[in-house]
Amino acid sequence: MKRPVLWTTLSRPIGIWSRTKAFAIDFPQRFKILLRSLGLGLVTLVKQEEPRKILVYRSRLLTLAHCAVHIFPAAASFVLIGLNFQGRFIGEELQGTHFTTDDVKLGSIQVAAKLHELLIVASLSTIIFHVLRLNLIYGHGVPLGFLGSGWTFSQITYFFSPEFWGGALSNSPGLTWKEYLFAPLILVSGLVATFAGPATAVLATPRTSDWPVGGGSYWLNGSEAQLWPRNLDNTAIENYNCSTIEAKIYDPKCPSAGYESLYQHFKTWWQFPDYRSMLEYNMQDYSMIKTIYAAVFQNEYYDTAAWTSHWATAMLQDAKRDLYDNSLVWLRDHYRHDPPYPGYLDVAAKKTFTVQTKIPFVRTACMSRFTIDITDETIASPIPMPFPARTQGWEIARDLEKPYDKLVPYSSQEVDTVAIIQRHFRDRGFFVSEENGNMTLSNDIPAVVAIPMDLPPIAYATGLGIIVLVREASTTTFGCFACAVDSMWTPGKSIIEATRISNGGAHDFRKDRVRNVVTTNSAVRGAAVPMYFDNENVIRIHSGWYELLSPTLPDSVEYGSLRPGRVSSSTSRSLMERLLEVVLYPLFEGPTDGLPSVRSVEYVASAYIADGLSRCGSTIQNNVSGVIGQPSFRSDDSDMARSLVFKGSPEMKGMTAKPDLLKNHDATEMLMTAVFTGYLLAVIGSFDYFAVFVLLFHAAMALSYTVLVFIFDPEIMEALDTIPEMVAMAQNSPPPDNDSLRNTSTGIRSRKTLGRVAIVETSMADDRSDGKEELVLRFQDTARDAGRIPKVGQEYGAIK
Repeated sequence: MKRPVLWTTLSRPIGIWSRTKAFAIDFPQRFKILLRSLGLGLVTLVKQEEPRKILVYRSRLLTLAHCAVHIFPAAASFVLIGLNFQGRFIGEELQGTHFTTDDVKLGSIQVAAKLHELLIVASLSTIIFHVLRLNLIYGHGVPLGFLGSGWTFSQITYFFSPEFWGGALSNSPGLTWKEYLFAPLILVSGLVATFAGPATAVLATPRTSDWPVGGGSYWLNGSEAQLWPRNLDNTAIENYNCSTIEAKIYDPKCPSAGYESLYQHFKTWWQFPDYRSMLEYNMQDYSMIKTIYAAVFQNEYYDTAAWTSHWATAMLQDAKRDLYDNSLVWLRDHYRHDPPYPGYLDVAAKKTFTVQTKIPFVRTACMSRFTIDITDETIASPIPMPFPARTQGWEIARDLEKPYDKLVPYSSQEVDTVAIIQRHFRDRGFFVSEENGNMTLSNDIPAVVAIPMDLPPIAYATGLGIIVLVREASTTTFGCFACAVDSMWTPGKSIIEATRISNGGAHDFRKDRVRNVVTTNSAVRGAAVPMYFDNENVIRIHSGWYELLSPTLPDSVEYGSLRPGRVSSSTSRSLMERLLEVVLYPLFEGPTDGLPSVRSVEYVASAYIADGLSRCGSTIQNNVSGVIGQPSFRSDDSDMARSLVFKGSPEMKGMTAKPDLLKNHDATEMLMTAVFTGYLLAVIGSFDYFAVFVLLFHAAMALSYTVLVFIFDPEIMEALDTIPEMVAMAQNSPPPDNDSLRNTSTGIRSRKTLGRVAIVETSMADDRSDGKEELVLRFQDTARDAGRIPKVGQEYGAIK
């Protein structure tokens, strides 16, 4: 039969090598050495009496078999490190049979990591024993304290033992620098063995973590001054039509559009002390669902504030997210197992799309527990009201020495409000002229009156003040709240999170609607003050913009939120008044008093104004699909899809990527980052890099040892690497000629004793007077006899 071409090609060099001295040992012996090097020596046991054996083999193939214990763990380390540096996202669940839980899979990985650790320890032990045998057989010997180092180096206590330090500090004559390097080798091997287990476990075990997988930039119509204005008045909506009742209540681009949702929230907001540090709830208008966050504390030493997402940022962010999702699905179906492995990305536990932006942060502080009496006499005289004052660092000052009873001890500055109140009451027809010329109050005054005013530039105020008057029944007396509203644009993130079962709706390009909940985060420190305060981002709100936010509308049965209030004859109220009424008169009871009522007023003002500010820049966001590039985007184009879905984080593209629709307009580039959460194999933290270093260091040691032994010194020794073998040799060896091991039957405590040097050499006599075996273990302080060094390839055994 004709032999294969490959066999014919390789047979000649194999035959030549097989006839050399390097291939002198038969295959079964090589196989036995391979098994013993891997810790499977059990299958190499013989049934008959102990045979004579070769101490030192010289064979490259035997060397290669002997070094298998180094090659396997080093190869496993390279594979593990490669997977981690490549980064493999696994998904919500670990791969494998669905009948096995993740706990079982993780446990199996831990077992595999332990096996890898044991292989590393075995590899290091092999190196140590090899050097130890070389020094025993060919070198100037090994200190007594180091004879057991191959078994104990992996125990951290060994390095604090007398044995290690007795051997390391041995000063026996004849030892050279090569023997003295044995102590550092043991120490380094011990450190690697100590950290090999944790390092393998860290790199082999998938952990739940975040993984950046692309995203992209998009553009908002408008400059930063238009999107995040710092000076707001009645021109803020830029000629956008918000004049009808329907627009004021429902049009998401009008500042007042959040009223309907907030009304439903405050109507059922309970008036008992809430000791949570944060409130958050979803509000839905006719374009998106977003989360409003509020700090509402019952502790008088904390401020009340609210913040939410920026509408324009979130609207186009969701449109960009929709393009990303379509690209991911197409890549999953066509390039499932190609980087970045979209088949696994699609089964992430959570998909987070984040845009760094600016969000509105509104804090309201109110002084209360004082009253005013509005009559002919008082309305013609100054009406000073104390408004909270803030510091230059944007914090609300408090007078902690001032006595208070269930009130916030704000420091305050008085402002004369008579002209503001007088003009507001006259404009709304709250004054009734009598025949005698006197003025009386109308019965049509609502239960709660909210009056905006531009605060004078005192005490670092940012502009807007709100006077809240709560009328006592059928009298001219009003309970008062004097509120200062501070607003700013603070750095924050607009976030859309989706799981496999929720919040993954497609963007409605036809009506520009976001079907997913938009959340945000902002760094806020203790007293509800933004972590990143900047006077350059403070918003000055004028009463003109407040009128856009809180227009006065008549009662109407067509709109549930415009139903009649407590005063039936009062048929027109502002939207802010309607919100305040439902919290100051909870469940149709009398008005609340003390701290809860103050916090209620502060909460309503902060949340409503924050929602109104979030809509800044929305009126100029038109044709979202065209601006985002949806008509021309093809998710089935591999290049387009991969421009969004890739490993790593995206970057800004600059003015060259500006859409054609915005070429002649001011525009602002935003960057959306996609981060998926799930099981992950990747190098993330500093300990991961340390784990990589440990495994690479061992691999370098193991492979360097393999190369050096295989090429330069292919001599393999298998004896003296177990305790029984060492004991057997000691039993068949003669005792020392001197008293160097005296008093050691009950232990060794002397560093000098542990520093005695041992060697292995051939016996001096053939009559068993110098030991029963041809090889003996001897302790001596003199130079060794070169003629008694064991020979390569020679069998040794008992003296006949």
